[in-house]
Amino acid sequence: MKFIYYYLISLFFFIGCGDYRNKNKQMIGSFIKEIILNQRYTNNDLKKFVDLDETNNNFKNKIIRMNTKFLKESIEKNNMEYKLFSDKEIRKQKIKSNFEFNDYDKVYHLVIKSKVITSFIIEKDKIISFSYNIIKNKRIPRTPLLLK
Repeated sequence: MKFIYYYLISLFFFIGCGDYRNKNKQMIGSFIKEIILNQRYTNNDLKKFVDLDETNNNFKNKIIRMNTKFLKESIEKNNMEYKLFSDKEIRKQKIKSNFEFNDYDKVYHLVIKSKVITSFIIEKDKIISFSYNIIKNKRIPRTPLLLK
């Protein structure tokens, strides 16, 4: 009887863990369709997906505009074919990401032709990063440019 009890608890735990990953992927997929590929969005549209604090808003808006434009061009150049992987999934696929962050459960990668184009970080059902800090040396791991 105890075995069945522990089995059911374990099953619900694993189902719940996969569920939040699917939810995050769906949210990022909606962000790609409604914001990145559309390019006609307002700050209210953006706030539906992105957790922005109010400091340096002009700078952050410029970064967001530049990054969404780059991502749109990258996706369109590849005939709208892209994949979204959690960090755990990308490691299984053996795709190199050279990305450094302290909580990889919150990281998702946009992949085109087996190459990571950008990485998303999710916190409290919102995107807090989908761009990298500027680096000059390719050997140095990429770190996220946090919007929050």
